[in-house]
Amino acid sequence: MVSKGLRTGSGLPVAKPQRFAKTRRIYVIDFVLGAIALVVGIVAILFAPQSSSPPYPELESTRAV
Repeated sequence: MVSKGLRTGSGLPVAKPQRFAKTRRIYVIDFVLGAIALVVGIVAILFAPQSSSPPYPELESTRAV
C-alpha cells in the first residue's frame, strides 16, 4: 500500500534543487570571506609589534614604589 502522494509521477509540486543554488552560493562566499578575515586577524595579532616599554612612561615616575 503506497499512497499516491509518495509516487514521483503524482503531479505534486516538488522542490527543485536549482531553487536554493543562489542561497548556497551566498553561504559559500560568506564562509570563505569569514575564514579569510579570521586568518588575517590571527596573523595581525601574532605579528603585531611587541612593546617592552610601558605605554605611558611619564606615568611610571608618579607611581609610588
